[in-house]
Amino acid sequence: MPEFDGYYVIKNLEKNNMLKDHKIIVFTASTISQEELDKLVCRGVKSCILKNSS
Repeated sequence: MPEFDGYYVIKNLEKNNMLKDHKIIVFTASTISQEELDKLVCRGVKSCILKNSS
């Protein structure tokens, strides 16, 4: 997403009363650190799928 990142999307989903209770699954092509994963879980992310880079 060229204009904004996933954290921005999650933040705006949380603000939307119709969407705030939906489960969030992150699909990423980049590596994710444990700290970033913990941050996502705290934001309500239920699953994180890492795309195989090869």
